[in-house]
Amino acid sequence: MEQMKALRAAGVEVAMAFTITTANEAAGIALAAKECGIPVAIVFTLGDKQACLPDGTHLADAVAFVDDETSNYALFFGINCIHPRALEKCLTALQGQPEKAKILNRINGIWGNASEKTHEELDGCDELDEGDAKVWADVSVRISDHMGIRVLGGCCGTGHGHLEELAARSAGLGAGWN
Repeated sequence: MEQMKALRAAGVEVAMAFTITTANEAAGIALAAKECGIPVAIVFTLGDKQACLPDGTHLADAVAFVDDETSNYALFFGINCIHPRALEKCLTALQGQPEKAKILNRINGIWGNASEKTHEELDGCDELDEGDAKVWADVSVRISDHMGIRVLGGCCGTGHGHLEELAARSAGLGAGWN
């Protein structure tokens, strides 16, 4: 709460909370933002190659919990710290589950990792795995195009080359957005 009060006092107009690993943490952040009158976006981290947070909570359940606890206060939800290809598999699986798929319209941002390795595999690496920037950008834009996601960016291991590839593929994506 003190952090949100400090942001409000500084004149911050919108807060974003990244790499959130539990629904309770997300709800607490959103409630603090709500009390301070600051719009907030919540960005969850997903476990490797599944639609669950690291604590095992399904993404759909986490979004629904935060929305229920805060009367839908979050501007939107996002996902970070997972490779876009793994994220695409998670989101595709969600679409096949009508009860869980209803939260997909609340997802409006992705910040993908460069590497396709799992978190455990990366923890054992001695060198940065930058992955394939072209594949990373292709899949990020494909997800954006398919789901209407409007906020794209990079997370762990991404660099200038990834963002150049993303920018090259993103031209005109937002042309029809209001």
